[in-house]
Amino acid sequence: MRSKEGIIIGMLIIYSFLFPMYLLALKKDINAEIELNQQDVIAKIEECKYIPAPTATPTATPTPTATPIPTPIPTPICEMSNEQFYNECVTRGMVNGVQEEHLEREIGGFMGESGRETYYNLKMDLCVWYMRELGYDEIEYPYWIRSDGAKMLGIYVMCAANWKIRPKGTIIPTSLGDAIVVDTGEFVVDYPYGVDLAVDW
Repeated sequence: MRSKEGIIIGMLIIYSFLFPMYLLALKKDINAEIELNQQDVIAKIEECKYIPAPTATPTATPTPTATPIPTPIPTPICEMSNEQFYNECVTRGMVNGVQEEHLEREIGGFMGESGRETYYNLKMDLCVWYMRELGYDEIEYPYWIRSDGAKMLGIYVMCAANWKIRPKGTIIPTSLGDAIVVDTGEFVVDYPYGVDLAVDW
């Protein structure tokens, strides 16, 4: 009887010792399998991971360029004649040009903006020399004759006027364009505001 009880007790002791060991071993196997399964799942997830498609770089659409309109190249000042330079100054509004109604050879006299206008045709060498002495140099104020016969100092028609009212170098508007006072005459006694325009008529 005791031997049976001893066997039973012994078996219980053995089972009570072995069973937990078995459970521990089983748990390790399960954990290892779970870990392997997790690694497989992670590997499969990595394989199936979404890789975004590369975004296409937008191709710039070439903008059609307008056909350039060639701009006229102005003639360099150094290559212009006195007449061309004068006309350019008139075009740009730097000086007033000939008015529609103006002093003419056939008329002899004209009531202009600055007073009664007449004309005379004498050598202007002495007047030009006096103006040079006053600082009107030959580069900026060349002496020349316009195509319509007006005698010019630079871009101004040369004229005679009353020096007491209009000293040398005074710029005044006339029917032949803006004029510069370079001379005087006896006419100022009767016409103190008179203007005598130098022409080649």
